[in-house]
This record gives sequence, C-alpha cells and structure tokens, in this order.
Amino acid sequence: MVYQSLLASTTNTRDLGGYPAMDGKTTIPNRVWRSDIPTERNEADAERLRALGITTIIDLRTEAEVARHSCAYAGADGFTYRHLPIVTGSVPPATLEEVPASYLQIASQPETAEAFRIIAGAQSGILFGCTAGKDRTGVLSAILLLACGADRKTIVDDYVLSREYNRARLERYLAEHPEVDRRIVLANETSMERFLELFAGRFGDTDGYFRQMGLSDEQLQRIREKMMNPGARITGIHHVSMKCGTPEAFARAKAFYLEVLGLSVKREWPEGIMFDTGCGLIEVFGNGPGIEQKGAVRHFALATDDVDGMAARVRAAGYEVFIEPNDLVIRSEPPVHARMAFCRGPLGEEIELFREED
Repeated sequence: MVYQSLLASTTNTRDLGGYPAMDGKTTIPNRVWRSDIPTERNEADAERLRALGITTIIDLRTEAEVARHSCAYAGADGFTYRHLPIVTGSVPPATLEEVPASYLQIASQPETAEAFRIIAGAQSGILFGCTAGKDRTGVLSAILLLACGADRKTIVDDYVLSREYNRARLERYLAEHPEVDRRIVLANETSMERFLELFAGRFGDTDGYFRQMGLSDEQLQRIREKMMNPGARITGIHHVSMKCGTPEAFARAKAFYLEVLGLSVKREWPEGIMFDTGCGLIEVFGNGPGIEQKGAVRHFALATDDVDGMAARVRAAGYEVFIEPNDLVIRSEPPVHARMAFCRGPLGEEIELFREED
C-alpha cells in the first residue's frame, strides 16, 4: 500500500474524518486534519487548504523547533496560526515503557487544553501538528476520536499509521541516533493502548477529562458537532440589508418600520439599525451614497452554522467569494460578535454568509 500525505509539503498529513463514531455516525472528512507541521510553502497546498476551509493551524512544537523551521502558514493571508508549545514529546523518552506516561503528560498540559478550546471555537477547519505528527499530534488525535465515541482499535490503528507515513523520516533519525530504541520512535500499538488505559484511570472518559482540564461541556459538544455533524448548511435568511442616501431618507425608513409596520428594534448602532420581523431581520444603513445606481436593497444575508465551510463550497463550485470569512463586532449595545463572508450568486446577486456568535 502507498501511504500518501494529504499535502505535498508534508509526510504525515491525514484526515480524522471517515472513522466510525457514536450513535452510528461517522466523523466528517475535512473538518480536522492531523499532520507534521508544514515548514515549506507550497501554493497548491495553500489553495487546497483554503478551498476546504481548513485555515486554522495549531502548531504544537517547542520554541526551539519553531526557531529552526517556522510554520509555512504563520502570518499567511487567509490563515489563523496558533503556536502552543508542548515540550513533552519533542524528544523520545529513554525507554519504551515511559512512552505511555509521557503521552499522559502531553494530555495534561495547559497548551493541550488550549488546543481543544481553539478547535471548539474555530469557525474554520483545523490542521494541528508537531514535528513528525506522531506523539503530541497522536495524543490530541486519540482524545478527539475518543470524544466522538471511536473504539480503541480505531484509535490505535490511526496512531500506528504514523509508522508508515513517517517511515523514511524516522529511519533517517534512527541512523543518526543509533542509541535510540526503534520501538520508541516507530509508533507501536502497545504505547497507545497503554496510554488509553492510563487516560481512563486518570480521567474516566473525555467528559471527565474536559472538566478536569477546565473546559466546558459546551466546548466538548462543539467539538463533537464539528467532527460529526454533516456539514455547513444554511439555516434561514438572517437579514436583508438596505441603504439610505440621505439622513432624511434614513429617518423616514426608521419611522416606517417602527411606527407604520410596528416592528421592534433588534439592535442599533451609529451607522444603522436592525428591525426584527419575527422570522428574519431588516437592516437599514444611513450611509448609502450611490443607491440610485445599485438600488436600495444591497444584499441579503443567509444564516449559516459554518461560514468558512459554506464559503469553501461556494468557491469550489466556481463562484466568487469577494470578502473572505472574517470576524466582526457590531457596535450595538450590547456589542454583537459575528463571522461573515460575501459571495456572488449566479445572477450577480450579493450574498452575505452570516453567523452570530453565542
């Protein structure tokens, strides 16, 4: 069998999608990738990641490792890079028997908990990794699959695949370090099986683990939804947006929707106002010069549970995403945090993909 990394610039990039999970579900492809961190920029790889919406990169390598070889996506346009240095696992343990305990140490690091917070909160797909994508990456992968209800054989089988993907790299390492026990470096079943036993003994299950690590039940549920829900979907029209060319027109529009139609105000900010119709919102801006050319209705916004995933689908279908997914704050009282992107439909219509954050 040929073991081919999902990226040309890495050796051990793999998808955590496609595994049997709880309640008869399967983990969804292209939501979370495990990897050795890409350190050489490859434009085809970058375009593939953007097209799939995998734009949050979590680097688990130490400061020294990053200093030697920086991540290719640190500071890159369209990507969010997070560096969470975990020292345990950056060098092999002295003996094979120490490997499972070192994995439990990795699981117990505050940086590991922070990685799960990022995965739970990210609107985009995730790629996380370390130098070889085996130890630190293997621990996070095992916990994610455990959280989704994967059985131990599935988790162990996923772990040992690093032995195949990394074989050439690790053989070079062993040639340079003949004193190292090859069973430590080449991922083996016993190490992961024993780690899972230690994990259960310390935390019970992933619910207990998340609580002990200071993470919430909601964050665990979000990870499960990210990895097992069927995909980005439109949940309804969020709002229709209009612009007024003059202050007088804005005042008339405000009076019309408030006093004539009797709508309530959802929120108001210096540049505009949003009215609640009961099954969708109407947004009116007061800063709309040029409406004679474009019309008062400027765009409509579709509510979605995954802005990045939906934008990737639009782009993959050949349509323009002219404002990439980004976070914003509506300066109402209280402020509203949201994520949005803009695309053009087949008739030239401007469509906003919109999600209000909880």
